[in-house]
Amino acid sequence: MSQVSQSWARTTLLLLSVALMGVGAVQAQDPQDPPEWGESPNLWRLAQRWTHAYQAKDWEKAIEVGLEIARLDPKEDVVRYNLACVYALNGQKRNALSWLRNSAELGFCNLTLFEKDPDLKSLRAEPAYRECLKLVRKNAARDREKFFEKVEVTEPVIKIPEGIPDGKALPVIVALHPYGGTPEAISKRFQGVAAKRGAILLAPRAIHQVESGYDWGAPEDTLMVITHSLEKLAKLHKIDPKKVVLAGFSQGGNMALYLGSKRPDLFCGVIAVAGCYKEKILLPDMDCKRLPPIYLMVGADDPLLHCNKKAQSDLIKAGFSVNLKVYRGLGHAFPENYDLELKKALNVVMPKPANKGY
Repeated sequence: MSQVSQSWARTTLLLLSVALMGVGAVQAQDPQDPPEWGESPNLWRLAQRWTHAYQAKDWEKAIEVGLEIARLDPKEDVVRYNLACVYALNGQKRNALSWLRNSAELGFCNLTLFEKDPDLKSLRAEPAYRECLKLVRKNAARDREKFFEKVEVTEPVIKIPEGIPDGKALPVIVALHPYGGTPEAISKRFQGVAAKRGAILLAPRAIHQVESGYDWGAPEDTLMVITHSLEKLAKLHKIDPKKVVLAGFSQGGNMALYLGSKRPDLFCGVIAVAGCYKEKILLPDMDCKRLPPIYLMVGADDPLLHCNKKAQSDLIKAGFSVNLKVYRGLGHAFPENYDLELKKALNVVMPKPANKGY
């Protein structure tokens, strides 16, 4: 797995997971966000502090804030995993292994991350680490079996534009909700731009439930949900497989950025709103003559601004065409005039046909 995948849960959960009901957590800058996108401002502020401490490599501060998050959220396995990481980075193996065990006992199941995460490098020779690994493998096997069953019965939100002749192959905008969000909520953000473009809006539903919303989990889980949702859509309406845009907000933006760059055979373009990027994304998994254009949207006051700038730099070096739009006075949220801004993004990643209105 790539470095991005290895650190995916840790990176997103620096800021996004800690049971915040979503990395689209309530923000004063975006009062239109539905309630299910976040109702834990204290955890949100703590998560922001955690992110700053981790990025600054201030392990003592990250531990202090992480312990407070763990106290407020006593059953979240990934919070404990993150604590194990920073304890390990701070040279405190005993504490790191204790939190790692706690995480595994609570159900931590991201086996790829557990085995490859460089933060845990100092622990891998320890017998206690190997015992934790056995638990995580059991958790992963159990989780995978349940996951397959749920994917089959999960229904995405689908909105087909009106006035389209039957049999016409349509472009598709796949919109991924944030951590703790829902496809119903994210579809409200994208339905305007999709309808005006004459595109089908497809909002898949993640499988892992958290409070009143959902968590995407690992990138491979997300890809499975997306492809299954596209298969369901194809049974209802003819789609143009060469015009499928992958978009998302917050954790959904993370997944859009990662999967869109790794699978250029599936997506013609990527729109990541307030997404997270930490490590260099590797080149696509297969040879591809055309890499999808990428459009990044992030607030100037969003803690993820720096990693979006790094994403632009790294991806351009890797051969991608990348646009970065930064919004003044905006935190971790959609821009206020999101319909217009999404239109601009869509015009870049999926240029409209000549003489075709919107």
